[in-house]
Amino acid sequence: MKLHSGFQSGHRGGKAVRPGGRRRNELHILRAFWRITLVAWRHAIVMCCREGRSGNVKWALYIWRRVIVFHSTLKLSQMGKIILIGASGTIGRYVEERLRKRHEVLRAGRKGPDLVVDISEPSSIEAMYREAGPVDAVVCIAGEARWAPLEKLSEEDYYVGIRSKLMGQVHLVRLGLDHLNPGGSFTLTTGILAEDPVPQTTSAAMVNGALHGFVKAAALEMKRGHRINVVAAGLVEPAAEKYADYFPGHNPVPMARVVNGYVRSVEGRGNGEIIRVYW
Repeated sequence: MKLHSGFQSGHRGGKAVRPGGRRRNELHILRAFWRITLVAWRHAIVMCCREGRSGNVKWALYIWRRVIVFHSTLKLSQMGKIILIGASGTIGRYVEERLRKRHEVLRAGRKGPDLVVDISEPSSIEAMYREAGPVDAVVCIAGEARWAPLEKLSEEDYYVGIRSKLMGQVHLVRLGLDHLNPGGSFTLTTGILAEDPVPQTTSAAMVNGALHGFVKAAALEMKRGHRINVVAAGLVEPAAEKYADYFPGHNPVPMARVVNGYVRSVEGRGNGEIIRVYW
């Protein structure tokens, strides 16, 4: 009997970095700069209008439009806070490294380091959200499920996956709706087993398939511009050797492609998508 968590074994070494820090300061400075710029140009246009300088007004209006477009692009590309559950895992550490380049990332898990959470316990999820405050995105790359031959799976074995990977991610969405800023997103995680199972993965395949249905249905009822997607990856390269016997003949997926799936969900505009990264 094996307990798997979606190829997420392993921990990231090095000193923990507290959330925000240098990156958050940079964002505050950048946003302050653009607020000052907007106010300055608005004042310049008003002064030109008062003095009747039509040529200057046209020029100032053109620059104003350019500033507004750039400012809008900046707002779209710089999100405030992202909660990443499972940041220390095989996939999670690469996703965190990529997202942190443009966002403030709060790493959550049973051992933190920024937020402590056990997704199998709704009360723990509620406590995490209260501590984090309003966020712009929630990304979950965590959840466990039992792997064993069909005849050896007990009822409790099935409930491990149901409580953790299935309902854990469902609760992240259900309890997180009021903590997600307008336009924010949820990104959940499944895997290739939902559509291409292998022996001993009955429980895991069941959970993954259920999550696909949940995401497609929940997307129809998202309000305030909220979005929800799920990333389903195949056998990732860093875990290929460890799980080769379970996935004979499968082509390992480059980690860069898997990470791009999460970036697409967080920074894109898709809703209700199953982002498949199988090959």
